[in-house]
Amino acid sequence: MMSLVRVEMRRFTSRRAVRAIMAVVLLGVILGSVLTFLHSNRNFSAATARERARAAAEYQGCLRDVRAGNDIGEGGKCIEPDLAAVHADPRFHLKALTDVLGNLSGSLIVLGLALGATFVGAEWHHRTMTVELTWNSRRVRVGLAKIGACAAVVFGGALAMQLLLSAGLVPAAVLRGATDGTTGAWLAGTIGVGIRGALVAGLAASMGAALAMLVRSTAVAIGIFFVWLSVLEGILRQLRPGWRSWLIGNNTAGFVTGGTDASRSELASGILLLLYAAALAWVSLVSFRRRDLA
Repeated sequence: MMSLVRVEMRRFTSRRAVRAIMAVVLLGVILGSVLTFLHSNRNFSAATARERARAAAEYQGCLRDVRAGNDIGEGGKCIEPDLAAVHADPRFHLKALTDVLGNLSGSLIVLGLALGATFVGAEWHHRTMTVELTWNSRRVRVGLAKIGACAAVVFGGALAMQLLLSAGLVPAAVLRGATDGTTGAWLAGTIGVGIRGALVAGLAASMGAALAMLVRSTAVAIGIFFVWLSVLEGILRQLRPGWRSWLIGNNTAGFVTGGTDASRSELASGILLLLYAAALAWVSLVSFRRRDLA
């Protein structure tokens, strides 16, 4: 079984679409690190002057709107800012890396879903699935290997990307920013956020692969996930607030970043997400075993 998984992993990483996406991600990491380094500085006076000028300009713009009779929102009054109380800190703080990795998890999930669905959907589109089953007729093993390969590669890639981004942001904090508050507890928490984000990305890839195997289409699989996560879960949050603790989006946020508003512990949320992924994989494999390939 492991040899079959390794074969699928090589096939996954050899696809041009996967390599193109990884190249774009790498370029984004490099560009983000460079821009953060250039933007971060310790010139408090200049940053504060710019912030005060912006606040004053907004106030003057509000006054012009009032004189012109334009609607300026509730209250209809312009509040003059206390410029002496306006201060700006242009430094990049290394302790903000925890929030950076936490916010990045959403993008990793989208990438994982897309990569998993693309890999398996392309197998159906190019009819290579039928060819593969001529020399390996055990469909469940083949399907499980593909799903597992997607999860493993995306998990490793997400970890590597976060490591590269973290390494790229450290110089901005050390040379042009601030490192205060970076204790051992902070480091452990940040590493935990990164690992959990990579795990969720791997689960997302497995779910994308499983759904694409079920519907036999990349576009349909991605469309189903988009509608569910972006539309249906939002509707359910409004109509059935008590169901929020069972939704994928809420449990993903609770697993990666936790927080006092999380309805479950990080471990419980992770287990529930794993059960969702396992259930989808089971349905997909049962269908894959029973349905005709044509």
